[in-house]
Amino acid sequence: MKPMMTDTDKVHAGNDFNVTQKRWRFLRKQSKVIFAWMGGAAVIGVLGWILLFHTLNKQIADIDVATRVHVAAMSRGYAEQLARMLEAVDQTILHVRYEWNLTSGKLRLDMIPDEGLFPPASLFFVAVIDRHGDVLTSTIGDSERLNVSDKSYFTAHTKSTTDKLYFAPPTVTHTVGANVLQFSRRVVDNDGNFQGVVLAAVAPKYLTSSYDMNALGTNGFLGIVGNDHAVRVTRIGETVHTAAVPAFSNTPPFLSEKGTELLNGEQWFSDKRSRYVAWEPVKGYPIFAITGLDEKQVYAPHEAYRRRAIIAASALTSLLGLITIIATLSSLRLAWRKEEFETVRTAYRMATEDGNEGFYIARPVKDEIGAILDFDIIDCNQRGAAFFKLRHDELVGRRISRSRFGMVLKERQTMLWEAFESGASQAEVEVPEFLDLGPTWLHVKAVRVDEEIAITLYDMSSTKAHIKELERREHVDSLTGLFNRHWVRTYLPEVLEKAKSSNDMLAVLHLDLDGFKAINDAMGHACGDELLRAAADRLCAVVRPQDNVIRATSDEFLILLRGLPDSREAAMVAERAVAAFKDGFGLSQGYHRIGVSIGISIFPQDAADADNLLAYADIAMFSAKKGGKGTYRFYDPHFYEAMRMRFETEKDLRRAIEHDEFVMYYQPRVNIETGTTSSMESLVRWTHPKRGLVNPTEFVPLAEETGLVVGMGSLIIDKVCRQIGEWKKGGQPVVPVSINVSPRQFTDSDVVALFRTAIEKYDINPDLVEIEVTESSMMGDDERVLQTLSRLQAMGIKLLVDDFGTGYSSLSQLQRMDFDVLKVDRSFTCQIDRTNEGNVFVKAIITMAHALGMTVVAEGVENEEQLRILKSLACDEIQGFYISRPLPPSERQPILPRYFLRSVA
Repeated sequence: MKPMMTDTDKVHAGNDFNVTQKRWRFLRKQSKVIFAWMGGAAVIGVLGWILLFHTLNKQIADIDVATRVHVAAMSRGYAEQLARMLEAVDQTILHVRYEWNLTSGKLRLDMIPDEGLFPPASLFFVAVIDRHGDVLTSTIGDSERLNVSDKSYFTAHTKSTTDKLYFAPPTVTHTVGANVLQFSRRVVDNDGNFQGVVLAAVAPKYLTSSYDMNALGTNGFLGIVGNDHAVRVTRIGETVHTAAVPAFSNTPPFLSEKGTELLNGEQWFSDKRSRYVAWEPVKGYPIFAITGLDEKQVYAPHEAYRRRAIIAASALTSLLGLITIIATLSSLRLAWRKEEFETVRTAYRMATEDGNEGFYIARPVKDEIGAILDFDIIDCNQRGAAFFKLRHDELVGRRISRSRFGMVLKERQTMLWEAFESGASQAEVEVPEFLDLGPTWLHVKAVRVDEEIAITLYDMSSTKAHIKELERREHVDSLTGLFNRHWVRTYLPEVLEKAKSSNDMLAVLHLDLDGFKAINDAMGHACGDELLRAAADRLCAVVRPQDNVIRATSDEFLILLRGLPDSREAAMVAERAVAAFKDGFGLSQGYHRIGVSIGISIFPQDAADADNLLAYADIAMFSAKKGGKGTYRFYDPHFYEAMRMRFETEKDLRRAIEHDEFVMYYQPRVNIETGTTSSMESLVRWTHPKRGLVNPTEFVPLAEETGLVVGMGSLIIDKVCRQIGEWKKGGQPVVPVSINVSPRQFTDSDVVALFRTAIEKYDINPDLVEIEVTESSMMGDDERVLQTLSRLQAMGIKLLVDDFGTGYSSLSQLQRMDFDVLKVDRSFTCQIDRTNEGNVFVKAIITMAHALGMTVVAEGVENEEQLRILKSLACDEIQGFYISRPLPPSERQPILPRYFLRSVA
């Protein structure tokens, strides 16, 4: 028998059924909201994935373009290097041919390698061949019995009457049994008859020794291909391939003088790896220089990024789904609460009777077509009525627009319409004084509940007064009482908007006090503050009543000029400001003078927004500073562009130092009597990723000015010492190498520690290192610099005075430091074969230097006449393009041939 239900159980069951029915009706009513959330999330997710794959594909396209530009730059650099190397090979052939003719065929090449004048035979050998093809002499002693009349490098000259360098296809030589690249020139007698050839054979790895693992990677590519499409040499990573076993499985048909291409590895390379390849013709020679970057290595970072991006996108998609579910449930919960608001409205009004907020219920008044015309107040609490100095029954039933309520809202009355449309709206409203309600500011919040609006008012007068005082303090400089830079940032955009609408001109003047810092540092901050207050008073006296004077920073001010008829008015204010600082300031700590430099930018001709207007005034002020201070300048776009370019170069130079984008070149110094290489000067070059090889004249002055030369100098010292150490390990004779040291390195770094560390690190003798310092390094009585030079000299490092004659060094400084070498600046060397005065001046320098026991080096020697004059003036050594251009680093130190200067009288 079933138990009978009690009356209480029946009531509970009925209530549960009603609640369930109510909830189902509510969910059906909110179905559109649920579908909107789900559909919106799906659209966002799909769009996100589309955007992700679009971005990834664009990155691939950007990498392709950047890689092509990069590999093209490397091919140009390799082409330039090959041109220099082939020129050096040609110079060697010419020297041998000259010595052969000079000695009437008695030259013995097998004796020369013992003197270290040529690279090892495994890399380089030279031979002289008679007109029958018999080898007469070579750097490999047992080759004289050979006949090479059938070789292309010989037969090419028997069929030609022109004297030009012939570049033969690679072949295996009889002498070294290895693949070599052969270069030759014809030898003729006095009547021009063919007498044979001079041959230079170079190992393939000699021409690919510049392969840089850091730049090209382990699967990068270097190659040389002739105009005849014949492969001369190729290299991948550490492996050098020859024509017999090339890295190309098929030689690409280069259809233009230069270009870039992504070559499929299956079709073109023996290792089946695809590469970005660029080719560049070698100037003056019938060959192409080719460089390549492995495609997989180029795209490896992108592939890693792609994997991470897809994983992240998957996680975000999951998160979006979770957020959508939470948001949907939250919106349903809010709607449910709104559904129940009507039930609790009366209880809420009663509960707020004793609170500080005014509470109102307003119902819209609509016309025939349903448009809202106004609102009726249908309920309020006692506090709400008291806000308007009315009783509850006096306020309820009134139209808002016809009551004090509407007067309070004024222009913000539309917020009620906004709340009805969007569901909620709020605003801070200033109460008109004539209403005399008591509160001066009210916070108004309106929320739609079904077909009615719930409104709350909160008195925020004290909060607004506190905020206003804080804003005043935030916008006013406490020292001078002027507006500060924060005020400008807040107020200037509003002024510009008004100026645009009224088509007015205005100007910003940026003023910097010249000499203030020196007074502030010397006399103290109290004196500096007094001076700033006095300066502010003078600036306020020169402006018009409608203008504003602002203190921007410690010693910088701004003047905002509004309603200008033309730019001349701004110039007049600037002139008055400059004139106001002509007289000194009588302060409590004495009489002091300062000046002012002013930059001017004009709206709208210079800029249409606040940030650029302020920035351009600052740039113009910097131009005034550069122009000598105590003046004013208008903004000049050309000056800005120069500053921008300087900033870009400085930024690139900082990156170059951080990533070590520098290479060292070496220019020989030759003894003028013996013709032997006595030393080499190291010269820095910047391998810019976009511009290629950059000469030091384009970046060293900027490095000096910004102090970046200190970091760059540390890299140079380490690079040169490492190179000397590598040359020393090769077992060849090594001459000293000089390093240029900037004056800022002496003051901003420990030069002695840098050189000591590098010398010990690479195990080299200190006498293989020389330091070149300019005359400016020796100026003044800086004992620290002089002590540093003495300590370096005590280590065994020679000291050289560079660019002598262009600075202001004294004889006492030269004698005091006991310098080892004096280098005459090229500006004097170039005059000795032009004017007698130049000859006399150089003679005086040489005589003085010899009297002080110094060796004299003439820089910038460019012709034989200069060499002859310098020799007659008893100059010790020479350096310049006539001897050799700066040479890139190689496995052996580029020491010149011993007899290079023998013919100079």
